[in-house]
Amino acid sequence: MQTALPFLTLAFFIYAAWCVVSLPFSPGKRQRKAWKAMAALVASVGAAVTFGMIENQNAQTAGFQSLTDQTNAEKAGITDPAEWAKVREQELFKQRQAEAAALEAENARKRQEGIAAAEEASRIAEAKKADEDREQAHAAAAKLAKQEECKKDIQCWGDEAAISGTYDCTQLIERMAKHDFEWTDGMLEPKFSHYRWRDPEAGTITLIGDKIKMQNGFGAWTHMTYECDFNPVGEQVVDVRVSEGRL
Repeated sequence: MQTALPFLTLAFFIYAAWCVVSLPFSPGKRQRKAWKAMAALVASVGAAVTFGMIENQNAQTAGFQSLTDQTNAEKAGITDPAEWAKVREQELFKQRQAEAAALEAENARKRQEGIAAAEEASRIAEAKKADEDREQAHAAAAKLAKQEECKKDIQCWGDEAAISGTYDCTQLIERMAKHDFEWTDGMLEPKFSHYRWRDPEAGTITLIGDKIKMQNGFGAWTHMTYECDFNPVGEQVVDVRVSEGRL
């Protein structure tokens, strides 16, 4: 039975093929032949599967893992299952060693790529930082040159002091009020209407204005004149003074 299975498989397959090929030439029997072809094909597959299962069982009975394992042994010229088991384990060990070596090589490559990527990122960051430092240095140098040029003109330097020093100066002036205070300047009116040099060499300007009223201990309001010594170079308030009266 076992030796007949391959022939039965082939016979069923040939019969199924013949039925399919002859369909156009059998107008009145096409449906019947189609069913015969289907049955023959199913029988062919069943015979092939049965034959494979039997051969696989025989290989296992002989001491091999499967029919494929026995076939591999025969290709290697080995018929003894015990001898083939040793060879198979050796080959499996070599395969595992090769896979481990390949994995280690891949991990080493990834580590190297990570190091290279980190170095490249660091290089880009350093280059960007150097560019930023150069831009900041250029900006600082340009600002210093502009300031030095502006310091030669009281009008230019006074306007610079008024722009950068108004907030800090007004905060300190307000603190000098013993009681309440009230600014009298309009929305678009500057709090400092005059200025003069305090120290030309240091670049200190005295900002002057009279747009505030302060209340005394009796509740009376008095117009006050205020002065703020301010240096635009360091944006620093040097001194603040307040006195009664207007300019």
